[in-house]
Amino acid sequence: MMLSSYDEDFYTWIQDQVALLRTGRLEDLDVTNLIEELESMGKNDQRALGSRLEELFLHLLKWMYQRNERVYHGKSWRDSIDKQREGIEDLIADSPSLKRILSERQDKAYDRARRRAATQTGLPISTFPERCPWDTDRALDPTFLPD
Repeated sequence: MMLSSYDEDFYTWIQDQVALLRTGRLEDLDVTNLIEELESMGKNDQRALGSRLEELFLHLLKWMYQRNERVYHGKSWRDSIDKQREGIEDLIADSPSLKRILSERQDKAYDRARRRAATQTGLPISTFPERCPWDTDRALDPTFLPD
């Protein structure tokens, strides 16, 4: 079996590594790059979780502070809120240990969402609470919309 190089063709390299694992040829594995990729996979999920949480907070803030705009943007914002909740739910369903990370990511995600909300709405940043007004369970509740 001719092995593909990690740098030449990533997809084929993955397939080669899987085949080696399946056949028990552990001594032929590219351990260094496998470790790097496994670590990266975990970090990608954490970043995705933080990004979805930020987007959720952004649209919850816009929903809460731009009441007059809801006529024009309400369905879009609601769709985004639902999409982020579902995405977070899917990530946690695939990797339940990510649920612990939600509270760790909340402050950073909220701070970013708050700044973006100020930029996107044109409202002063002081309009938005400095601390997140919702815990993650409340923000993820599919029936919750702030008023």
